[in-house]
Amino acid sequence: MNVQKNHTAQPAHERVTRAGRTWLSPLHTWLADPNLALIADPHEHGRLRWFLYCTQDGKPQWGSTNFHVFTSDDLVSWKDGGTILDLADVPWARGPLHGGGGAWAPTILCWHSKYFLYFVADSQVGVAFSDSPYGPFEARKSPLVGADDHWLGMPIDPSIVRVSADDGSSSQQHESLNPAIDAYPQPATDWLIWGNGTATFCPLSKDRLELAYGAMHHRVSGWTPKNFREAMWIFERNGIFYASWSVDDTREPTYHIDYGTSRSLDGPWTYRGTLVEGNASAGIVGTGHHSIVHVPSTRIWIIAYHCFDAATGDGTHRQVRFARLHFRADGSLEPVDVSAPSTRYLLR
Repeated sequence: MNVQKNHTAQPAHERVTRAGRTWLSPLHTWLADPNLALIADPHEHGRLRWFLYCTQDGKPQWGSTNFHVFTSDDLVSWKDGGTILDLADVPWARGPLHGGGGAWAPTILCWHSKYFLYFVADSQVGVAFSDSPYGPFEARKSPLVGADDHWLGMPIDPSIVRVSADDGSSSQQHESLNPAIDAYPQPATDWLIWGNGTATFCPLSKDRLELAYGAMHHRVSGWTPKNFREAMWIFERNGIFYASWSVDDTREPTYHIDYGTSRSLDGPWTYRGTLVEGNASAGIVGTGHHSIVHVPSTRIWIIAYHCFDAATGDGTHRQVRFARLHFRADGSLEPVDVSAPSTRYLLR
Protein backbone atom coordinates (compact mmCIF):
# COMPACT_ATOMS: atom_id res chain seq x y z
CA MET A 1 0.00 0.00 0.00
CA ASN A 2 1.31 3.42 -0.94
CA VAL A 3 0.63 5.90 1.84
CA GLN A 4 0.60 9.44 0.50
CA LYS A 5 2.78 11.94 2.33
CA ASN A 6 2.20 15.60 3.05
CA HIS A 7 5.55 17.39 3.03
CA THR A 8 4.21 20.93 3.35
CA ALA A 9 4.67 23.15 6.37
CA GLN A 10 0.93 23.29 7.04
CA PRO A 11 -0.01 22.80 10.70
CA ALA A 12 -2.49 20.03 9.87
CA HIS A 13 -3.95 17.91 7.10
CA GLU A 14 -6.63 19.58 4.98
CA ARG A 15 -9.34 17.84 2.96
CA VAL A 16 -8.06 16.57 -0.40
CA THR A 17 -10.13 15.39 -3.38
CA ARG A 18 -8.32 13.18 -5.86
CA ALA A 19 -9.72 10.85 -8.57
CA GLY A 20 -13.24 11.27 -7.24
CA ARG A 21 -12.29 10.38 -3.66
CA THR A 22 -12.35 12.82 -0.78
CA TRP A 23 -9.59 12.17 1.72
CA LEU A 24 -10.26 13.50 5.20
CA SER A 25 -7.23 11.64 6.56
CA PRO A 26 -3.53 12.38 6.09
CA LEU A 27 -2.98 8.67 5.33
CA HIS A 28 -5.02 8.83 2.11
CA THR A 29 -6.22 5.23 2.43
CA TRP A 30 -9.13 3.32 3.95
CA LEU A 31 -8.46 2.54 7.61
CA ALA A 32 -10.63 2.15 10.70
CA ASP A 33 -10.55 1.31 14.42
CA PRO A 34 -7.28 3.19 15.07
CA ASN A 35 -4.95 2.33 17.93
CA LEU A 36 -2.52 5.25 18.03
CA ALA A 37 0.53 4.64 20.21
CA LEU A 38 3.83 6.23 21.15
CA ILE A 39 6.58 3.61 20.90
CA ALA A 40 10.36 3.68 21.22
CA ASP A 41 11.22 2.90 17.60
CA PRO A 42 13.94 0.23 17.34
CA HIS A 43 14.68 1.45 13.79
CA GLU A 44 15.40 4.96 15.12
CA HIS A 45 17.67 4.17 18.12
CA GLY A 46 14.73 4.07 20.52
CA ARG A 47 13.34 7.50 19.63
CA LEU A 48 9.64 7.91 20.42
CA ARG A 49 7.52 7.91 17.28
CA TRP A 50 3.86 7.62 16.41
CA PHE A 51 2.75 4.08 15.58
CA LEU A 52 -0.70 3.32 14.20
CA TYR A 53 -2.41 -0.07 14.19
CA CYS A 54 -5.76 -0.23 12.35
CA THR A 55 -8.35 -2.28 10.56
CA GLN A 56 -7.54 -2.35 6.84
CA ASP A 57 -10.82 -0.98 5.48
CA GLY A 58 -12.43 -0.74 2.05
CA LYS A 59 -13.53 -4.39 1.95
CA PRO A 60 -17.15 -5.60 1.67
CA GLN A 61 -18.55 -6.71 5.04
CA TRP A 62 -15.32 -5.58 6.76
CA GLY A 63 -13.52 -8.51 5.14
CA SER A 64 -9.91 -7.50 5.78
CA THR A 65 -7.44 -10.37 6.18
CA ASN A 66 -4.32 -8.77 7.70
CA PHE A 67 -2.91 -5.98 9.83
CA HIS A 68 -0.33 -3.35 8.92
CA VAL A 69 1.65 -0.89 11.04
CA PHE A 70 2.11 2.77 10.09
CA THR A 71 4.71 5.16 11.52
CA SER A 72 5.10 8.93 11.64
CA ASP A 73 6.95 11.75 13.33
CA ASP A 74 4.17 14.31 13.07
CA LEU A 75 0.77 12.60 12.47
CA VAL A 76 0.75 13.97 8.90
CA SER A 77 3.48 12.15 6.94
CA TRP A 78 3.04 8.40 7.36
CA LYS A 79 4.94 5.31 6.23
CA ASP A 80 3.30 1.92 5.76
CA GLY A 81 5.48 -0.69 7.47
CA GLY A 82 3.71 -3.56 5.72
CA THR A 83 1.90 -6.62 7.02
CA ILE A 84 2.61 -7.53 10.65
CA LEU A 85 0.07 -10.33 10.98
CA ASP A 86 -2.03 -12.22 8.41
CA LEU A 87 -5.08 -14.29 9.34
CA ALA A 88 -3.60 -17.13 7.30
CA ASP A 89 -1.02 -17.39 10.11
CA VAL A 90 -3.59 -17.40 12.93
CA PRO A 91 -4.22 -21.11 13.67
CA TRP A 92 -7.78 -20.72 14.98
CA ALA A 93 -9.05 -18.11 12.50
CA ARG A 94 -10.98 -19.07 9.36
CA GLY A 95 -11.05 -15.49 8.08
CA PRO A 96 -13.40 -14.07 5.44
CA LEU A 97 -11.88 -16.21 2.67
CA HIS A 98 -13.11 -19.35 4.44
CA GLY A 99 -16.45 -18.30 5.88
CA GLY A 100 -15.13 -16.56 8.99
CA GLY A 101 -14.90 -12.93 10.06
CA GLY A 102 -12.39 -10.23 9.19
CA ALA A 103 -9.25 -8.93 10.85
CA TRP A 104 -10.38 -5.99 13.00
CA ALA A 105 -9.49 -3.56 15.74
CA PRO A 106 -5.88 -4.27 16.80
CA THR A 107 -4.42 -2.80 19.98
CA ILE A 108 -0.77 -2.84 21.08
CA LEU A 109 0.96 -3.42 24.41
CA CYS A 110 4.63 -3.44 25.39
CA TRP A 111 5.80 -5.36 28.45
CA HIS A 112 9.40 -6.28 29.35
CA SER A 113 10.60 -5.48 25.81
CA LYS A 114 7.98 -7.74 24.22
CA TYR A 115 5.12 -6.49 22.08
CA PHE A 116 1.63 -7.94 22.27
CA LEU A 117 -1.02 -7.39 19.62
CA TYR A 118 -4.61 -8.01 20.67
CA PHE A 119 -6.93 -8.26 17.70
CA VAL A 120 -10.25 -9.54 16.40
CA ALA A 121 -10.75 -12.41 13.96
CA ASP A 122 -13.94 -14.42 13.44
CA SER A 123 -15.56 -12.10 16.03
CA GLN A 124 -13.21 -13.37 18.75
CA VAL A 125 -10.27 -11.71 20.49
CA GLY A 126 -6.81 -13.12 19.91
CA VAL A 127 -3.29 -12.25 20.99
CA ALA A 128 0.00 -12.37 19.10
CA PHE A 129 3.51 -11.46 20.23
CA SER A 130 6.75 -10.15 18.75
CA ASP A 131 10.15 -8.76 19.72
CA SER A 132 9.44 -5.66 17.61
CA PRO A 133 6.51 -3.26 17.15
CA TYR A 134 7.05 -3.83 13.41
CA GLY A 135 6.38 -7.54 13.82
CA PRO A 136 6.08 -10.10 12.48
CA PHE A 137 3.68 -11.19 15.20
CA GLU A 138 3.13 -14.84 16.12
CA ALA A 139 -0.44 -15.69 17.12
CA ARG A 140 -1.36 -18.03 19.94
CA LYS A 141 -3.01 -21.31 18.98
CA SER A 142 -6.41 -20.44 20.43
CA PRO A 143 -8.46 -17.25 21.00
CA LEU A 144 -7.87 -15.25 24.15
CA VAL A 145 -11.59 -14.44 24.38
CA GLY A 146 -13.69 -16.93 22.45
CA ALA A 147 -17.21 -16.63 21.12
CA ASP A 148 -18.28 -19.55 23.36
CA ASP A 149 -16.64 -18.33 26.56
CA HIS A 150 -19.95 -17.18 28.09
CA TRP A 151 -19.04 -13.52 28.43
CA LEU A 152 -21.75 -10.92 28.09
CA GLY A 153 -21.83 -9.20 24.70
CA MET A 154 -19.82 -9.93 21.56
CA PRO A 155 -16.04 -10.38 22.09
CA ILE A 156 -14.67 -7.71 19.75
CA ASP A 157 -12.86 -4.35 19.92
CA PRO A 158 -10.12 -4.89 22.52
CA SER A 159 -8.17 -2.12 24.25
CA ILE A 160 -5.74 -1.91 27.17
CA VAL A 161 -5.67 0.21 30.32
CA ARG A 162 -2.59 0.03 32.56
CA VAL A 163 -3.09 0.56 36.30
CA SER A 164 -1.03 0.11 39.46
CA ALA A 165 -0.68 -3.48 40.57
CA ASP A 166 -1.97 -2.84 44.08
CA ASP A 167 -5.43 -1.34 44.12
CA GLY A 168 -6.61 -0.57 40.60
CA SER A 169 -5.91 3.15 40.76
CA SER A 170 -3.39 4.41 38.26
CA SER A 171 -0.02 5.97 39.01
CA GLN A 172 -0.12 9.75 39.07
CA GLN A 173 2.89 9.91 36.77
CA HIS A 174 1.56 10.45 33.25
CA GLU A 175 4.46 8.54 31.71
CA SER A 176 3.10 5.35 33.29
CA LEU A 177 -0.21 5.58 31.46
CA ASN A 178 0.93 4.50 28.00
CA PRO A 179 0.82 0.69 27.71
CA ALA A 180 3.00 0.81 24.59
CA ILE A 181 5.97 2.43 26.42
CA ASP A 182 7.97 -0.12 28.39
CA ALA A 183 9.25 2.13 31.20
CA TYR A 184 7.38 2.32 34.50
CA PRO A 185 8.24 3.48 38.02
CA GLN A 186 6.22 0.73 39.73
CA PRO A 187 4.64 -2.67 39.03
CA ALA A 188 1.52 -2.48 36.92
CA THR A 189 -1.43 -4.58 35.85
CA ASP A 190 -2.68 -4.39 32.29
CA TRP A 191 -6.42 -4.80 31.93
CA LEU A 192 -7.98 -6.02 28.70
CA ILE A 193 -11.27 -4.36 27.78
CA TRP A 194 -13.53 -5.66 25.05
CA GLY A 195 -17.13 -5.98 24.00
CA ASN A 196 -20.07 -5.02 21.83
CA GLY A 197 -23.27 -4.60 23.84
CA THR A 198 -21.45 -4.94 27.17
CA ALA A 199 -17.98 -3.68 28.10
CA THR A 200 -16.01 -6.41 29.88
CA PHE A 201 -12.85 -5.78 31.93
CA CYS A 202 -10.33 -8.42 32.98
CA PRO A 203 -6.68 -8.21 34.08
CA LEU A 204 -4.10 -9.98 31.99
CA SER A 205 -1.70 -12.59 33.32
CA LYS A 206 1.90 -11.72 34.09
CA ASP A 207 3.01 -12.92 30.66
CA ARG A 208 0.19 -10.90 29.00
CA LEU A 209 -0.93 -13.98 27.06
CA GLU A 210 -3.89 -15.08 29.20
CA LEU A 211 -6.75 -13.61 31.20
CA ALA A 212 -6.19 -13.57 34.97
CA TYR A 213 -9.67 -14.74 35.95
CA GLY A 214 -8.96 -14.99 39.66
CA ALA A 215 -8.05 -11.30 39.87
CA MET A 216 -11.23 -10.04 38.19
CA HIS A 217 -13.15 -7.34 40.06
CA HIS A 218 -16.78 -8.37 39.77
CA ARG A 219 -18.03 -4.78 39.72
CA VAL A 220 -16.37 -4.10 36.39
CA SER A 221 -16.58 -7.56 34.82
CA GLY A 222 -19.60 -6.46 32.82
CA TRP A 223 -20.57 -2.80 32.43
CA THR A 224 -23.03 -1.24 30.02
CA PRO A 225 -22.63 2.57 30.02
CA LYS A 226 -25.30 4.86 28.67
CA ASN A 227 -25.74 4.45 24.90
CA PHE A 228 -22.87 1.92 24.77
CA ARG A 229 -22.36 0.02 21.53
CA GLU A 230 -18.67 -0.95 21.40
CA ALA A 231 -15.00 0.09 21.46
CA MET A 232 -14.36 1.17 25.06
CA TRP A 233 -11.15 3.14 25.76
CA ILE A 234 -9.99 4.10 29.27
CA PHE A 235 -7.18 6.33 30.53
CA GLU A 236 -6.35 8.17 33.76
CA ARG A 237 -5.36 11.78 34.36
CA ASN A 238 -4.84 13.49 37.73
CA GLY A 239 -6.67 10.80 39.66
CA ILE A 240 -9.68 10.67 37.31
CA PHE A 241 -10.42 7.72 35.05
CA TYR A 242 -11.98 8.58 31.70
CA ALA A 243 -13.95 5.92 29.84
CA SER A 244 -15.11 6.65 26.29
CA TRP A 245 -17.05 4.45 23.90
CA SER A 246 -18.78 4.32 20.53
CA VAL A 247 -22.53 4.83 20.16
CA ASP A 248 -24.81 3.57 17.35
CA ASP A 249 -23.60 1.52 14.35
CA THR A 250 -20.35 2.17 12.45
CA ARG A 251 -22.33 2.17 9.17
CA GLU A 252 -24.47 5.08 10.33
CA PRO A 253 -23.58 8.77 10.01
CA THR A 254 -24.73 9.13 13.63
CA TYR A 255 -21.96 6.86 14.98
CA HIS A 256 -20.17 8.91 17.66
CA ILE A 257 -18.24 8.83 20.95
CA ASP A 258 -19.61 9.44 24.46
CA TYR A 259 -17.65 9.43 27.71
CA GLY A 260 -17.86 9.16 31.49
CA THR A 261 -15.55 9.56 34.50
CA SER A 262 -14.80 7.85 37.79
CA ARG A 263 -12.31 8.04 40.65
CA SER A 264 -11.72 4.30 40.36
CA LEU A 265 -11.62 1.70 37.63
CA ASP A 266 -14.24 -0.12 39.72
CA GLY A 267 -16.63 2.84 39.41
CA PRO A 268 -19.13 4.25 40.05
CA TRP A 269 -19.04 6.02 36.69
CA THR A 270 -20.69 9.33 35.85
CA TYR A 271 -21.92 9.90 32.30
CA ARG A 272 -20.49 13.16 30.88
CA GLY A 273 -21.99 13.39 27.40
CA THR A 274 -20.66 13.36 23.84
CA LEU A 275 -16.94 13.73 23.11
CA VAL A 276 -16.77 13.30 19.32
CA GLU A 277 -19.72 13.78 16.97
CA GLY A 278 -19.95 14.10 13.18
CA ASN A 279 -20.58 17.36 11.38
CA ALA A 280 -22.69 16.81 8.26
CA SER A 281 -22.20 20.37 7.03
CA ALA A 282 -18.43 19.75 7.10
CA GLY A 283 -18.95 16.41 5.34
CA ILE A 284 -17.50 14.38 8.23
CA VAL A 285 -19.77 11.70 9.74
CA GLY A 286 -19.57 8.30 11.42
CA THR A 287 -17.01 9.53 13.97
CA GLY A 288 -16.18 6.67 16.32
CA HIS A 289 -13.92 3.81 17.45
CA HIS A 290 -11.01 5.77 18.85
CA SER A 291 -7.87 5.72 20.98
CA ILE A 292 -6.28 8.38 23.19
CA VAL A 293 -2.57 8.99 23.84
CA HIS A 294 -0.68 11.27 26.21
CA VAL A 295 2.66 12.70 25.04
CA PRO A 296 5.04 12.11 28.00
CA SER A 297 6.26 15.16 29.94
CA THR A 298 3.76 17.46 28.19
CA ARG A 299 0.13 18.51 28.52
CA ILE A 300 -0.60 17.20 25.05
CA TRP A 301 -3.24 14.51 24.55
CA ILE A 302 -4.16 13.20 21.10
CA ILE A 303 -7.30 11.33 20.06
CA ALA A 304 -7.43 9.17 16.94
CA TYR A 305 -10.82 8.24 15.51
CA HIS A 306 -12.31 7.02 12.28
CA CYS A 307 -15.04 8.61 10.18
CA PHE A 308 -16.31 8.67 6.63
CA ASP A 309 -17.01 11.33 4.04
CA ALA A 310 -20.71 12.22 4.03
CA ALA A 311 -20.90 12.34 0.22
CA THR A 312 -18.66 9.50 -0.97
CA GLY A 313 -17.93 7.28 2.04
CA ASP A 314 -19.75 4.62 4.03
CA GLY A 315 -19.25 2.22 6.94
CA THR A 316 -16.74 0.11 5.03
CA HIS A 317 -14.80 3.04 3.54
CA ARG A 318 -13.61 4.79 6.65
CA GLN A 319 -10.66 7.09 7.32
CA VAL A 320 -8.53 7.90 10.37
CA ARG A 321 -8.12 11.43 11.72
CA PHE A 322 -6.32 12.97 14.69
CA ALA A 323 -7.24 15.81 17.06
CA ARG A 324 -5.97 17.48 20.20
CA LEU A 325 -7.91 16.60 23.34
CA HIS A 326 -8.54 19.53 25.70
CA PHE A 327 -9.41 19.41 29.39
CA ARG A 328 -11.45 22.06 31.17
CA ALA A 329 -10.48 23.34 34.62
CA ASP A 330 -12.95 20.97 36.29
CA GLY A 331 -11.42 17.96 34.52
CA SER A 332 -14.21 17.52 31.98
CA LEU A 333 -13.38 17.21 28.29
CA GLU A 334 -14.15 19.73 25.58
CA PRO A 335 -16.00 18.17 22.63
CA VAL A 336 -13.72 17.59 19.65
CA ASP A 337 -14.27 19.90 16.67
CA VAL A 338 -14.24 17.43 13.78
CA SER A 339 -14.59 20.23 11.23
CA ALA A 340 -11.02 21.33 12.02
CA PRO A 341 -8.22 19.77 9.94
CA SER A 342 -6.64 16.58 11.22
CA THR A 343 -3.99 17.77 13.66
CA ARG A 344 -0.22 17.75 13.29
CA TYR A 345 2.05 17.13 16.28
CA LEU A 346 5.78 16.82 15.63
CA LEU A 347 7.73 14.68 18.11
CA ARG A 348 11.15 16.10 18.92
